[in-house]
Amino acid sequence: DASLYREWQSLPSDALREMGYRYIGEPDSAEKALICYSILANRLETLDPKSDEGRKCLSSINNLGFIYAFRYHDYRKAQEYIIMALGLYEEYGFPEFLPMAYLNLASIYAYIDLYYLGGSLSDETMRLYRKALDASDNSGNDAYYLKVMNAIIDAAVLSGTPEGLEVEFSRFSNKKPASGDAAMWKFTRDHLSAARMM
Repeated sequence: DASLYREWQSLPSDALREMGYRYIGEPDSAEKALICYSILANRLETLDPKSDEGRKCLSSINNLGFIYAFRYHDYRKAQEYIIMALGLYEEYGFPEFLPMAYLNLASIYAYIDLYYLGGSLSDETMRLYRKALDASDNSGNDAYYLKVMNAIIDAAVLSGTPEGLEVEFSRFSNKKPASGDAAMWKFTRDHLSAARMM
């Protein structure tokens, strides 16, 4: 909606990020989230991506990919945005953005594998999930690590290949929580153990 874009383009980046985050969680508000994140992404043309303001806008590119994938089901466009985001995050040195970008890309591949290509996870999908896990592990952010691990478990169970989780089980068993919610660690451990018994 061009009128909303014009109306919102003068809003501060923090306000747009909050609005985008709220709208991205509401399936009927995908267009509003798309507008918020598009404004932020377009601001990068005049900002130094390494500045605080540039950093806030840079994260919006992955969010655009998420919206195109999981709200509009335009996987090609989603892939373009997420791959662009990954390149920019690496170029400008923002490793904290990598886990979610790799997770979004892996989730797109998993969705295509499961629902369009016969139901088993491709090697490429698992490679992307493991890159997301590596990036989350390197970030020290346990919440990202647990989110990625649970996504891998869910994808393996949906594909009917939970036996392929041995690498993740070993890795998780050896992981020492840096921080985080003890209940979420327990949930993930139980989730992984249940999946392995299937």
